[in-house]
Amino acid sequence: MSASDTSSREIRELPAGETRLAYPAMRALQTRLTDEREFVACVDDLLRAGGYRLVGAFRPGQEEAVAVAGFRVADSLAWGHYLYIDDLSTAPEARREGYGGALLEWLVKEARRLGCTQLHLDSARVRAFRCPPPLSRTRLGHPLSPLRPRAAAALAPAMAWGLRT
Repeated sequence: MSASDTSSREIRELPAGETRLAYPAMRALQTRLTDEREFVACVDDLLRAGGYRLVGAFRPGQEEAVAVAGFRVADSLAWGHYLYIDDLSTAPEARREGYGGALLEWLVKEARRLGCTQLHLDSARVRAFRCPPPLSRTRLGHPLSPLRPRAAAALAPAMAWGLRT
């Protein structure tokens, strides 16, 4: 499948009960994850209580997601109402097929739908996703205004974009 062919992709949120479908793709990012049941319990019992959500990209006829994003929506004095992407990962066999970009496009739309003014991507926790420098406005759809990258910590830079309505 080419990166531009989106007709056969399914992008959808994974509710509790379907968390296991994200495990193989998330394991490509979080290599310390060695047990699917522990991953599901952590996400469903701990992270979801704090607002963490999962969205997956699926190939036709494949049950498990080939790419996933874990994110949350929050508010702060510094950033206002924003969407924060904790995790963005593509399974090795699906890399360079546009799944990561398709997830990011979905996340931008979700941020706008929820009235977020910014989107933050923790780039230290991104695996197998190429973010073009600078982020292409045409791929994600105008309007996006790039903000100065922020540093979550000295070794964990983040990328941020302002979302205009």
